[in-house]
Amino acid sequence: MKEALVFDKENNDTGWADAIKKEMDSIVGFNVLKFLPTGARAPPTSRRIPVWLMFEMKMDGRKKARLIAGGHVTPTPVDETHASVVKGESVKIVFLLAVINGLDLLMGDVKNAFPNAKTAEKVHIVCGPEFSEHEGQVAVTLWALCGLKSSAANFHHSLADTLQEIGF
Repeated sequence: MKEALVFDKENNDTGWADAIKKEMDSIVGFNVLKFLPTGARAPPTSRRIPVWLMFEMKMDGRKKARLIAGGHVTPTPVDETHASVVKGESVKIVFLLAVINGLDLLMGDVKNAFPNAKTAEKVHIVCGPEFSEHEGQVAVTLWALCGLKSSAANFHHSLADTLQEIGF
């Protein structure tokens, strides 16, 4: 985070700072974490995990910051942790079949997908400077975060349930 902010200063812009703010606003806005009062301790059944920001420059020049949880330090949940992914070749075949058959295609992008799913891991973090006024506080994870072992599978189940509820 410090290096990203140095880049902003050197380039006389706020691109990385804006990306950090956008990510943290979504984490806080989705109530992904429950911030405990200053000085409070995490529940004894919860495991402390590290978190860090990952930075990415998109093809169109946009800057993206993502909060990543250190799920590598947690035991593997007894529930499913895998979510299938569509291969690029399969998508191309579907596009080809749609064109051949004169079908319309609709697509979407789920932004902030993981905060729409509960997490199976009982974990907490100690907030760093990216959390602004919450720095130093303990926060318990309520919703899935990128990096936790069960996040992808839990989002997959949540999305499937929602799609079934609306008739798919």
